[in-house]
Amino acid sequence: MKRKLILLTAMLFALSSTLFASETTVRRSSNLFPNIRSLDLFSDFRSLDLFPNLTIGNRTERPLMSQQRGRMQRGYSRNLMLARRSVNSGEVAVSFVPFNGTNLDGWKFKSITDPPGENLWKVGSLKVDDTTFELIPLQRNEKGYLLNMTGFDWREKEARKGLLIYTEKTFGDCTIKLEFLVPKGSNSGVYLMGEYEVQINAETFGKPDERLGQGDMGAIYSAAKALTNACGEPGTWQKYEIEFVAPKFDADGNKTSNALFKKVTLNGKVVQENVEVKGPTGGGLTMKEAAAGPLMFQGDHGPVAFRNVKIILP
Repeated sequence: MKRKLILLTAMLFALSSTLFASETTVRRSSNLFPNIRSLDLFSDFRSLDLFPNLTIGNRTERPLMSQQRGRMQRGYSRNLMLARRSVNSGEVAVSFVPFNGTNLDGWKFKSITDPPGENLWKVGSLKVDDTTFELIPLQRNEKGYLLNMTGFDWREKEARKGLLIYTEKTFGDCTIKLEFLVPKGSNSGVYLMGEYEVQINAETFGKPDERLGQGDMGAIYSAAKALTNACGEPGTWQKYEIEFVAPKFDADGNKTSNALFKKVTLNGKVVQENVEVKGPTGGGLTMKEAAAGPLMFQGDHGPVAFRNVKIILP
């Protein structure tokens, strides 16, 4: 380790005149990693095996440090920021992984039901099929899923009501990539900026395209139904990729452009394209528009699971 630190010191001294003058810089729109300006700095750390789990490019991100590395691990495990080079533009984008697979650090909760709901969000493994949604405690060092354990009676009058869950960090323009699972009879939603919902609804499976509505899977709730039914079978993992442009405001706070869903892809099929949204779509966090907001998942409409959640900033 001593030899590695000596090599690192010498390398940083030699590169100091060029490294931080690089035209390729990490964008700092979220004020995260404000002192890191060059992607090459991360590459140099990894080459010395000081950050063995850092990945750059299009490979899967993993925590920067293993749990055995103690103090430095705690500095990065809560919410992981990674730099990657854009293949098309040569610029650097920033990928934010809000769920660490271990606990609910970095998340907040809100009830919008009457009477108020209870926090049923858990981290764990899952026993699941189309009618089973059972929490399995994690084993030591195992990573889990983000689970809403409301149960299957969510439509009943006396059903347990859950909460909305949303990130502490806020975002504007972004691309969201995530995987989700809902059992039969359940639904949820992915809210961009906490206000604009892309629908999750297990009951859409098998429905003909001509019968799709604004409450079905792939719809932008209350704004646009899905172009086609790409809904997978209940109880199986499915994937969303959402390209989103936030509303814009002038210096006086007047809105100059609406929010825009550039493209929504569900299980590899385009279900929305260039859909402008004039305001919050319903059931949102504040029902007000702003230049930035959190990523939010609906938790008051039944059981749902999420994994591999990533927010990519342009």
